Amino acid sequence: AKYLEEPSRLYAKEIQRKSAEKLHETRAVEESLVAGAEYLLERSQELVPVDTGVLKASGFVKVTRRG
Repeated sequence: AKYLEEPSRLYAKEIQRKSAEKLHETRAVEESLVAGAEYLLERSQELVPVDTGVLKASGFVKVTRRG
């Protein structure tokens, strides 16, 4: 989560735009949220240090449904 903080602040408007575009395109809220999360992951990968590559390779977007 540490490497998500800065990109989430820096790219907040772009994340919102990506999500809104996907929502307009698909009318699916889940897909729009995933689009925003994937964009955030892409931006955060730029900041993750690459020592062995394990930390960078561990990033992912996962949808968990409740109910």
